[in-house]
Amino acid sequence: MNAYDKALFYLSSREHTEKEIKTKLRGKGYPESEIADAVSKLRDADYLSDERYAEVYLYSRMRKNPEGEYLLVMRLVEKGVDKSIASRIVGGFFEEEGHIPYLGKAIQKLQRTKEIDKVKEVFLRKGFKVQDINKAISDLESAL
Repeated sequence: MNAYDKALFYLSSREHTEKEIKTKLRGKGYPESEIADAVSKLRDADYLSDERYAEVYLYSRMRKNPEGEYLLVMRLVEKGVDKSIASRIVGGFFEEEGHIPYLGKAIQKLQRTKEIDKVKEVFLRKGFKVQDINKAISDLESAL
């Protein structure tokens, strides 16, 4: 199997960053020139996109374990997404307050076992702003 086909195999299960694909292909012993060609073809065919990866990662992370803007950007950069792309995707999501419903659900879940002050501390440590935490709590209270 050539590097392109192997990369397609990896991408068939989930989105990957360019860095992840390159690392996996290197680990399988493919030569750098073949890896570069494969990545270029995948990018041109729009099978490989760090922007799309960032969006999928952002929504998945917010659904499962919401975190603040800075931490999400940092995690995406660690995965190989360019900082400008990560900042734009995450920043846009937070600007539109798309994070508030996810934060609200997480707060509601945690409130079952912890007092509200402890809940606030948890989400402050996860990088959320005080005003966002208070807004999510306010939205929850007004929904009752």
